[in-house]
Amino acid sequence: MINVINKWLLSIVVLMMISCEDEYFPSTKIYEKQLVVESYLELSNDVIPPYCILTYSLPFNNDLGPDVINNIYVRGAQVAVIQGTDKVILQEFCLKDIQEPFRTELIRQFGFNPDSVLTDFCAYIDISREINLQAGRQYTLEIISNGDTTIANAEMPFTIL
Repeated sequence: MINVINKWLLSIVVLMMISCEDEYFPSTKIYEKQLVVESYLELSNDVIPPYCILTYSLPFNNDLGPDVINNIYVRGAQVAVIQGTDKVILQEFCLKDIQEPFRTELIRQFGFNPDSVLTDFCAYIDISREINLQAGRQYTLEIISNGDTTIANAEMPFTIL
């Protein structure tokens, strides 16, 4: 009986070892750069203004460095938030375009040391707070970049108490 159990255990161990797979490295030949969107709308009293960060995707085995990071941010796009018939164009802001001491203070508010930020971070922001955020309403994010249009829809949820 014990001999049969040992054979089964040995068979299972052998099958597990045979079933191991080789490590997979994707080919960079099939990589196609894509737009990556991070957008933020929040209905609250102490809220940062609505913003959108646009970057490009990177290949799996890409080396990272300050030059690569600076080149993934999308500049010159037209980003708008639409609610009903109202359309608000978000303004593009890059860290290099913001004058001191406001630039240093902005970096500190995001929790970073201003001396260690080497990236020219860019975002599209509703700095004048024109977007009228209300619970239960539909909002559309429209991005026009390099001749392509990307559209996303979202609904502002109701507050749960």
